[in-house]
Amino acid sequence: MTDGTLDTTGPRPAVRLERHLPDPPAVVWQAITEPDQLKAWFPCDVIVSGGRWVVGAAISFPFPSEVIDMTLTGTVGWDDCLDRLAGLPVRPDAWRRRFAAYAAAFEPVIGPQEGPPAEYKGEVSAD
Repeated sequence: MTDGTLDTTGPRPAVRLERHLPDPPAVVWQAITEPDQLKAWFPCDVIVSGGRWVVGAAISFPFPSEVIDMTLTGTVGWDDCLDRLAGLPVRPDAWRRRFAAYAAAFEPVIGPQEGPPAEYKGEVSAD
């Protein structure tokens, strides 16, 4: 596992996440872009604007209503999910520890960060 780093070189701060995967790039690309394969390791649907996975494409994450009635938007931030993709064990609440660590580390640059919305109903399993 690698920790995220804050990238402030662009117009907005971004978190950079890296994983070294044993599979060849073509296999990994399928795992992150094909909806049927995404369902095996990612906790919600992933919708890419225009259906094309290109740098800067808008992306949305509509969560199941049993978890939270919410859709996140952005370009990417899949820390625990990348661990699942790499075949590493991930506890359902692992994001809480990472959120706390990143919020503390990045606060001097981007200010305080909020946790999950009050409507959040719990963890979701990728199983």
